Amino acid sequence: MSNTLLKIQDLSFSYFSKKTKGEKWIKILSKLNMEVNAGDIIGLVGESGCGKTTLGKLIVDYFSLTGTKYKIEGNILYNHNNEEISIPGKEYSKIKIPPIQMVFQDPRTSLNMRMRVFDQLKESLLLKFKKEKKKATNISKDIEDLTKQFKIRNQLHYTPQKMSGGQRRRFGLAKIMAMNPKLIIADEPVASLDVSIKEQIMDVIFELNRVQNITLIIISHDISLLMRHANKICVIDNGKLVEVWDPSKDPKHESTKNLVDDSNYVNQLLLK
Repeated sequence: MSNTLLKIQDLSFSYFSKKTKGEKWIKILSKLNMEVNAGDIIGLVGESGCGKTTLGKLIVDYFSLTGTKYKIEGNILYNHNNEEISIPGKEYSKIKIPPIQMVFQDPRTSLNMRMRVFDQLKESLLLKFKKEKKKATNISKDIEDLTKQFKIRNQLHYTPQKMSGGQRRRFGLAKIMAMNPKLIIADEPVASLDVSIKEQIMDVIFELNRVQNITLIIISHDISLLMRHANKICVIDNGKLVEVWDPSKDPKHESTKNLVDDSNYVNQLLLK
């Protein structure tokens, strides 16, 4: 796989729905192919309901924990020590802390809302130290460094329920970084945030790549958030990958052009 960190081959996904008349399988993704190289910043974009969040959840094996009845065809292959291993799969499940982590759109789904920031970071760091067979000699210093990096030092003894939306997003990233991931999938990382906060959060995310070489997949319906930083943007339309776009060039597919036009129009309205 050389520099390829993640390889997706002919991936299709369907789930069984009981809500529709007659009960049937609903297809979300169809024959999707994609490669992620170490150090990439990849945008994953498309209209609401196109399947981009589903793809992110498949990469972190989310559905195996939900009880959802589903079918997967094709392969998701992760480069673990220069060996291709399948997600889901026995070899991947043996890794004590998964090297791929996902920041969900609503941070409350992955945070303990009643547990202090300090205690949650301590819990994550202790898990990492156990995996690496290291002694947690100065864990308070590691927590201090993380909270400074993600600008939540003053919220160290807060619970997430007392934090603002932007602070929760930064805390969610800090908690994931405590586990030393290779790849982070961020699902709509600035959804529902004020315009002034969006740039701050995105700067924090892009810095993880720039300074710590973390590979990023950023899921968004707003292509403008990604055009300046992503080295490629994968456009999904109705469950199919229709273009892998280099944002330094003109888009070719109609879906990509529409997303760019819509983003430009909204941004012009905001500037008025």
